[in-house]
Amino acid sequence: MSSHPRKIALPSTATLLHLQQNIETLSSSLLHPTDPPQVQTQVQQFLDTLFGYALPNVEINGVTPKKLPKEGDEDEENFEDYDYELNEKVMKVQAEVEKETERVTKLRREGPGKVVAGVKTNLESALASDLAALPTFDTEMDDLFDEETPEEKEAWEKVLKSLDLLKDGLPAAASRVMGANDALDVVARPKKI
Repeated sequence: MSSHPRKIALPSTATLLHLQQNIETLSSSLLHPTDPPQVQTQVQQFLDTLFGYALPNVEINGVTPKKLPKEGDEDEENFEDYDYELNEKVMKVQAEVEKETERVTKLRREGPGKVVAGVKTNLESALASDLAALPTFDTEMDDLFDEETPEEKEAWEKVLKSLDLLKDGLPAAASRVMGANDALDVVARPKKI
């Protein structure tokens, strides 16, 4: 807990003036009309001293007033002294906020394109490695329909084995391509603001 007591917060000097006038009016009403004027003067001096001691414990819009308001001071506002160091800190923080805003804007603008390019590169390299793993065929289709020699029969068996491998590998490659297309659609879709 703070070592200083909490101050009385008021919205304006008019409120403090209103409180001061109400207390003065109440004290005047309690005086007897036959009392000498010195009594009223002493009561007024006492109230001025009382409000003078209370003034450091009052805040008007977050600022401690330097003097008691008078009848014509209602429109005059109390302002805090200008703090150059605080102003410099505020300017630095505003510059940092602006810099971070620009950085976030740049990331929002360029980020999806970089993600798409990275996914595309990864997919192309995965597809290239999948295609490199498949065996190559040296025989032409016309040679397959002629009479088979033992070499052709062996080549035909290699082709069938390669097709079996291809048949096993195609669903995985197709699944990767479909997943990549889905990811590309999500990343490249324009965002609604």
